[in-house]
Amino acid sequence: MKNGEHKRCLVCDDVSIGINFGVPTCMPCKAFFRRHARKQGTSKFICEDIGNCVITYKYRRLCNGCRLTKCFHVGMKESLILSNDEREARNKLVTINRLKRGKVPKVESIVWMQPPLLLRMQQNPCQHLFPGDQVVLANIFHAYENTCIVAKNTRFQSFPSIVHTSIHNLLNEMSPMFEIFIEYLKLIPEFNNLLIQDKIRIMRNHFGNMININQPLMYSVTPTNLLVTYTNVFNTDITNRLLKRNQIVNQFMFDPIVLRILLIIVVLSSGNCRNIDHMDMDLVCDDTLSIFSAQNTYVELLWRYILSRSSNERTVATFFNRLLMYILHVQNIGMCIDNYMSRFTQEIKQMEPMMQKHQYWLSEWNNVIWSDEAHFEVLNRKNGTYVRRLKSETNQPFNFIPRVQGSGGSISVWGCIAGGARGPLVIYNGRLNGPAYINTIKEALPMFIHNAFDAGNQNWTYMQDNAPCHTSKYTMNWMKNNGINLVKWPASSPDLNPIENLWDHIDKKLRKLKPTNVGELQTMIEDLWLGITAKQCLTLVNSMPRRIKQCISVRGGTFNKY
Repeated sequence: MKNGEHKRCLVCDDVSIGINFGVPTCMPCKAFFRRHARKQGTSKFICEDIGNCVITYKYRRLCNGCRLTKCFHVGMKESLILSNDEREARNKLVTINRLKRGKVPKVESIVWMQPPLLLRMQQNPCQHLFPGDQVVLANIFHAYENTCIVAKNTRFQSFPSIVHTSIHNLLNEMSPMFEIFIEYLKLIPEFNNLLIQDKIRIMRNHFGNMININQPLMYSVTPTNLLVTYTNVFNTDITNRLLKRNQIVNQFMFDPIVLRILLIIVVLSSGNCRNIDHMDMDLVCDDTLSIFSAQNTYVELLWRYILSRSSNERTVATFFNRLLMYILHVQNIGMCIDNYMSRFTQEIKQMEPMMQKHQYWLSEWNNVIWSDEAHFEVLNRKNGTYVRRLKSETNQPFNFIPRVQGSGGSISVWGCIAGGARGPLVIYNGRLNGPAYINTIKEALPMFIHNAFDAGNQNWTYMQDNAPCHTSKYTMNWMKNNGINLVKWPASSPDLNPIENLWDHIDKKLRKLKPTNVGELQTMIEDLWLGITAKQCLTLVNSMPRRIKQCISVRGGTFNKY
């Protein structure tokens, strides 16, 4: 049927909008049939006359029964009506196909997205800039040009080089670009002067923000390969958010300085806006005042720079509000992507080390040596026996197990584990102070490190709690002199050490074995420790992300499931 042949609706003779449910119809008849096709024969759709009412565009609302009958009579098909789920799936498919053909959907324009005019005014004299500001602005401009822009024009002229269908391939190709961006930050004195641990931490915390701001800054027009890759590796919602991000950032692209300063401001923040579990993510930076001071320097610089190009402070405040809303939009995208990627652990393991480290860091838990001491007695076990009793039997003798005043002798041990490796068990006597603690571990620990980690792996850290013997000056100096990096364990923190599960496992076994003296107790403990498998250690260490998440959800309170 040619276009000219379905100008009229076959139901009511109104103007047709096209083929709907198999025949040419107008919009009202299309909507009527979609809503009521399955209601034929019900009381509201039975003609009150003889069933032969005239259905025209003037009288079509007088008789729903005859109108619905005529819809079926002219050939409208009920089977073509989509359910809500089917319609949503079809709309998503249409959107994805349009994206793959390079047709970017128009994002609804809102007030703050309109192209700003305040920085397009004739520039005022630089009376608002400090004497050294021009030099700093020039340094920022040339630092970005000599790193990111040079890399774009030489190494990354086409990004991505091919259309990717997996997340790890996309991020692996992005890895060298992220390294180039780090080189840009190293040219910023305030960033370069921070403590190394703080630099690593803020880079992790703002990994997504840096990519989401820097990528459209380097590629003002979204490459076709990148557009199709988005649709392949992300869902429709995230793809549309990323496209909206690119449209929003266009209002700032006319000035080459604004976004480059904004990148520095976003990185120089000690806050955490990631949506992942990691032991180092929520820790306070070592020198937050230096980070705050550095960020404040560039916030004030950005304010003065915009003020030097504006007519008054009101327009500057308006522009700053737009920047803040853009940052919030970028953070929201980053958290959505974090949540989406958390389901693809196998994809994360296939990433390059640079991207894996900043994305989820599952492997870092396996690089921790978890150590602890435990105390076992011959007679009195830690784990009680549970009984069922009536309220009236609460104090009856048969509900109690007698205990002796003494312990019958005891054994104290130190042990450690890592992901997939059981460490040595060291038995010691008496209470531990700093020197005694070091004597206990100084022979066992180096041998375990040699066996548990590859020769080239120097990224392991040592975990110990805040017992006095661990935090003594003698112990801390020995750790420092021997190059041992410690996991920061906050005071009065929940005990999340996975080795505690092994102590509990051993104690439960001892209840069944029932040693009668110290010699038997020591032999049983050593045998039980040797019976712990590498798989058990790996399972416990891999539970750390869940432990952390559960601990945060209960605000450090009690929990027993993870």
